[in-house]
Amino acid sequence: MNNKELIEKLKESRKELMEAVEGLTEADMERKDILDWTLKEALTRILGWDYLTLQDAKGLLEGKAPKHLDENLDHDVEKFVEEHKNKTPSEVLDVIENSTTEVTKFIDSLSDEDLNKDRGISWEGDDITVSWLMDYSDHDRDTIKLIWEWRMKKKIDEGEKEE
Repeated sequence: MNNKELIEKLKESRKELMEAVEGLTEADMERKDILDWTLKEALTRILGWDYLTLQDAKGLLEGKAPKHLDENLDHDVEKFVEEHKNKTPSEVLDVIENSTTEVTKFIDSLSDEDLNKDRGISWEGDDITVSWLMDYSDHDRDTIKLIWEWRMKKKIDEGEKEE
């Protein structure tokens, strides 16, 4: 995959994310009824994913194995959520916009060769490339799906009719 394709996938998933939260109040985002998380915590997990994956991708360019695969990612994302618990949902959304820009600039700065170079590192049968690490828009979409499901449940619970 080339950098333009990766950037487009990320931008599209972030556009979908912003559409999913559009019109929600700060109170909505603090309600604890998305799995065991608030919507703010789910958004903070996306933010953590950005920064931790970016760290791993930069390390991979230097020949270092990614640190945040498997259970390490879950643990470090939880620490990230804890570190950001005092931010308001609006602040988390602002930081997501900043992290999206940072990730996009990073991807854009790389050649297709840098993105796809085999560095001799694999995980669960996949060769780990920078492109492989940075192609995580499906993770965003998992959260987006949860948000829409929550919104639909909220409408039903509150007796609102679907539009």
